[in-house]
Amino acid sequence: MEATWGGYKELVWLLLDYGASTDVQDDRGRSALRFAMQKGYDSIAWLLLEKSAALNMADTKGRTALHWTAQNSNTSMAWLLLEKGAEIDAQDIEGHTALHFAVQRGNTEMIKLLLGKHANVTLKDAQGYAALHHAVERKDASIMNLIVDTLERSRLDVNAKDNEGKTALVRAVQGQWMLGVYILTDRKAAIDLPDCNGQTAASHAKLNGDTQILQLLEQR
Repeated sequence: MEATWGGYKELVWLLLDYGASTDVQDDRGRSALRFAMQKGYDSIAWLLLEKSAALNMADTKGRTALHWTAQNSNTSMAWLLLEKGAEIDAQDIEGHTALHFAVQRGNTEMIKLLLGKHANVTLKDAQGYAALHHAVERKDASIMNLIVDTLERSRLDVNAKDNEGKTALVRAVQGQWMLGVYILTDRKAAIDLPDCNGQTAASHAKLNGDTQILQLLEQR
């Protein structure tokens, strides 16, 4: 693992050639493949994968190599892991998937790869956030449209609620993101679903004193 952490490709190759295990983990559950993905050492990752390194081994945070490629926006290595059979929907201890991390990072190329490989867009993290909630939190219209397109093609619900009972639309209203509200209502998001406190999207717009968003909601 130390050789991988230091980026010493020749040493890693030599150790593997002498029979070193690819899947030893340290006290934080970190393997050589996990280090290679975290540090962006693609050539070392190739070596490890050629020696059949475990694809879905998780560290103590529950994160696999695929999680780390998504966090580091390394789309080419994510593709390789998926081609090798990595679990696309693995969740860490906070419920995050690779798709969640890709959305949080705003990496459209990674998101397209994961969606193209049929990542589950409905999985929620510990806060109850699905990928659509994360897109709204980032206020990224292009990513939000990618996710909504996927939901619609699969006939899935754009009105999923988080742990506070808030839909993506309510979160967009709370964040005073006019474009997000426009897109979501245009894509038939329900405007009258109450959260856990009984507040609807319009209620939150009134609380914010946001007359433009309130007017938009009333026109829908």
